Amino acid sequence: MKSIVLIAASAICLATPSIVKCQVTQNWAVLAAGASPAWVSLDASGNLYTANQGSNTISKITPSGSVTQNWGVLAAGAAPAALTIDASGNVYSGNGNNKISKVTSAGVVTQSWATLANNSGTMSMTKDASGNIYTANFSNNTISKITPAGTVTAAWATLNVAAGPSSIAIDASGNLYTANLNNSTVSKITSAGVVTQAWATLASDANPWGITVSSTGIIYVANSNNNTITKITAAGVMTSVWASTGAGTGPYAIVTDASGNVYSANINNSTVQKISSAGAILQTWTLSSLATPYSIALDASGNIYTANTGNSTISKISTTPLPLELISFNATAKNGMVSVDWKTASELNTVSFNVQKSIDGIEFKTIGTVKATGKGNSSYNFNDAFAMGAADVYYRLKTTYTNEEPTYSEVAKVVTEGINSGYSIYPNPVTGNSFTVDAGNSPLPVNYIIYTSDGKAAQEGILNTKQTQVNIASLVPGIYIIRLSNGQSIKLAKHL
Repeated sequence: MKSIVLIAASAICLATPSIVKCQVTQNWAVLAAGASPAWVSLDASGNLYTANQGSNTISKITPSGSVTQNWGVLAAGAAPAALTIDASGNVYSGNGNNKISKVTSAGVVTQSWATLANNSGTMSMTKDASGNIYTANFSNNTISKITPAGTVTAAWATLNVAAGPSSIAIDASGNLYTANLNNSTVSKITSAGVVTQAWATLASDANPWGITVSSTGIIYVANSNNNTITKITAAGVMTSVWASTGAGTGPYAIVTDASGNVYSANINNSTVQKISSAGAILQTWTLSSLATPYSIALDASGNIYTANTGNSTISKISTTPLPLELISFNATAKNGMVSVDWKTASELNTVSFNVQKSIDGIEFKTIGTVKATGKGNSSYNFNDAFAMGAADVYYRLKTTYTNEEPTYSEVAKVVTEGINSGYSIYPNPVTGNSFTVDAGNSPLPVNYIIYTSDGKAAQEGILNTKQTQVNIASLVPGIYIIRLSNGQSIKLAKHL
């Protein structure tokens, strides 16, 4: 059975974002629906791996953003929450079923490489210089140690019964530190397993989720409830409110760079913040409102990656100055089409602008290319004649350079509203291989071309009577736009 729905439409621009040195690629990598990545880690070659709690998988993403969705398929109910990677590129996942899975660099999975105690509830993992793995077990308040051979000491260190370790980090001397969510403390465990339960006591309302150790041995803690970052020196001197991330942010995951800057992924408002070594907020990047970043990683070039559990994507943020500076990027409906306009302030080594379109805001296709002047202070325009009549339409720029990776602008959204085009079809919906167009009182004849959603002509003809039957047997299921020679557009949806 085939179903066809014919809708006449006009468009109104709802969002016209202005971008200055656009640095955020919101959907740099799109995971499978429902993946819900809880962790992201990088290997020595710059490949990213995500622990997908929702789909019981581990995804692999190359430095160019190519995704292998099911690179490692874990057992049903595994619910991987954390990852760590050894020097050989083997990936280890801490799973909600009290197992540690191992995935070789070739993607070979050992489901139960190590088995922890029942009710462990692993939330975080790290490893030492010898390849030993340590897991922070939230549910039973223990730290497990697993040797490179897979030998498990399930309760290698036991924390306070009220601790609830949510995150674990290690310093250069092999000392471990845990952020304890339930009692707002930081525990320290020496390489010999000696525990100082409340090595640091945070504010009672801190509820710390993330912890990291800088290259100089300074410990930073992300306090999700009171929106602060705590700093603790190696000697245990604490600055409880070293940085304030702002009301409603919810700092959750945290990482540092070689210069001592701190980066916080905030789950409550889906932002990432850069904080100087002095505790000043230097920059705030805004992700999609649905992102909910659970994990953050930093590569050797200073690029930031977040695992967004809310919309199953990976965002990439470049912290280096971009050769292109966009002043504005707008998409507006006019004269039966969508006009995409942008202005630049600088275009160092900029080659071209690829205008990309999407009907869902996630999967984008290039619909046209505009050559860059290379001079800056330039204005550009691209007209999309095939947008009218579609539902929500999204646009972005993919900019290419001579010596840089492509960058992407923010997304501009255009939405359509129904208008009286003077044309109708019946029956609606239509079954079979054809539909009838009723021209009403509109002038005839009028030519039509049916385009695919990416602008390729699929069929053409003429409406020369008040009621014209159009055969669409040759069209495969999909979304089409009918362009009439009088300038009007109609959306055509064909289903099996």
